[in-house]
Amino acid sequence: MRIIACLAILFTGLLAESQTSETPVASSLPTPASTVLFTIPYGSAENQIYIESTPGPGEGEFGLGLAPVGFCVLADDSVALVGGRPASSSHELAVQVFAQDGQLKRFVPHPSVYTFDRTSVLLHHDGSVYYIASNVFVDYLYERPSSAPDPDHNHPDSSDTKDKPLSEKTLAISRLLTVVDAKGKVDATLTEALRDQLRSLLSARDDLWSFGDYAVVDGRGTVYISVLLASRAGEEYAKTPLAKLSPTGAAEWVEEPPGRLVRSYDGSMAYVKFERHENPRDEAWVSAYTFVDTGGKQIARFQAPPRASRRSLITLDPVLIRRDRLAIVSFEGTPPDKPNRAAQIPLPFQAYYRLMVITPEGKIVHEDWVQGPPVAGSCATDGKGNLYYLNFTDEGVEVKKISVP
Repeated sequence: MRIIACLAILFTGLLAESQTSETPVASSLPTPASTVLFTIPYGSAENQIYIESTPGPGEGEFGLGLAPVGFCVLADDSVALVGGRPASSSHELAVQVFAQDGQLKRFVPHPSVYTFDRTSVLLHHDGSVYYIASNVFVDYLYERPSSAPDPDHNHPDSSDTKDKPLSEKTLAISRLLTVVDAKGKVDATLTEALRDQLRSLLSARDDLWSFGDYAVVDGRGTVYISVLLASRAGEEYAKTPLAKLSPTGAAEWVEEPPGRLVRSYDGSMAYVKFERHENPRDEAWVSAYTFVDTGGKQIARFQAPPRASRRSLITLDPVLIRRDRLAIVSFEGTPPDKPNRAAQIPLPFQAYYRLMVITPEGKIVHEDWVQGPPVAGSCATDGKGNLYYLNFTDEGVEVKKISVP
């Protein structure tokens, strides 16, 4: 089953509509120039980025696309990407590790991982990869009889399991989580330990609605997976606890996380709260970002900068570079005053993003308009005050770096 290397891109005319977006606002402060460390050409060789796009079911729609699905800076300052390989390859995914001069240090093909079509692929800073099922409805979390058909796109016929009591169901635990080490081998010991912890947590609940809204791995390899609970009478919002799996300790539930969990610049975890505008007519729903540590102590707060256009859509994974600098990305479509440097590659990879580094007051100290698909972790910090990010162009994928002022 070829899975997860495929990036579902359903723009449905978004790119075409965005041609009329407003002129972007100017940066609040002078923007220092970033450095293009190197450019990775497109192609199927080990030192190239493979991209592919297939048409969707309707006019103006895009179906599946192959592109990098993960990007990070490793502990030795190497730059790593994980992405799909062509159908002719014997491997679905591979990790490519580059030195900062652009030389390929290693190419690590991955084995096929039996999971769901929707899977989070989390590239860790030690070069390992965590495959975690994403947005799986509760009825599909359990094993089916061997005679049952294989599920298609997370929608199997679950009639054989949905009416059974919880005590008679068996979790499809092998499809929910797998760890592949930095050498491209399944880490059987770690995988089984984390699966056992996950099984114990999920089996004790009878209020699950879906699994894997998002997942995060901290610097020590502790895994956090968000689940959605079935809403109860009188509840305004459904609850979203976190399953916490520890390679060295016990598993536990974080029942009421104070925000969305993100990895901080030092490898620790922090919760980010997205504060909303008081004026319900303000289309920019986020007004500020507040970060608290896992003990509940506030560690940083940032005002949101002005939007570039009324269509600006802030992504949900801000990158805390240090306590006084935050990187955020907004989807902008195609600004009218920016040249399209990716006109020769498939349309889904031409989308524009506005990358901003801001101060606690919301002033922009670095701004860049980049293009590409919604790569997980498309900007990353090394914990030393530097920000790395990707930009798709006709010539290849630029790996850019800025020493944040």
